[in-house]
Amino acid sequence: MATNHVQEGKVINWVNGTGAAIASGAVVVLGRIIGIALAAIANGLSGSVALGEVWTLPAINTAAFVLGADLYWDVATGKLTDVPGPVYAGMCTKAKAETGTEAEVKLAGPMLGAGLIIAAGLHTTAGGAATESITLAGVVATDVAVVQLHTAGAVARTVSSVNSGAGKIDVIFSGDPAADHKVNYIVIRPFA
Repeated sequence: MATNHVQEGKVINWVNGTGAAIASGAVVVLGRIIGIALAAIANGLSGSVALGEVWTLPAINTAAFVLGADLYWDVATGKLTDVPGPVYAGMCTKAKAETGTEAEVKLAGPMLGAGLIIAAGLHTTAGGAATESITLAGVVATDVAVVQLHTAGAVARTVSSVNSGAGKIDVIFSGDPAADHKVNYIVIRPFA
């Protein structure tokens, strides 16, 4: 076995430098993701922080969460939210009513690659112009969009470029794609 292997990464050893004690079961913000303290961790000491599995955490009570929704940690309120932000928590594992104050979340864990996937899917063109806008909540202009032609229509067009904007991506075709082209898309938010 390789001699430089440290650990599996499901639980990490974390040094609390926050200036305050961390309670067992509390959220620990680790850059752009969260973990859960498995025991109380005094300031200046180290302790175990889980990076995966499903946890019940405080949540905003002004929005319903659907199963599979992306959830984010609002550092200011100390609650889960469905509003995209810089700290990704994970995926909602149980629907939550709008007035609910807790939600179940499968932690994102350590993320590999260059960013966080914000949206992905298959889009059928509406046609009418060479630029086709796909509405995607939470997308911002600095996100990176990648598009691949899945199925060409009767009059085949190619994808010339794609641009991200507030709540959408614009796919520019070589001409009007009509209503019979299909494109795969993925939108990634780069890590800082």
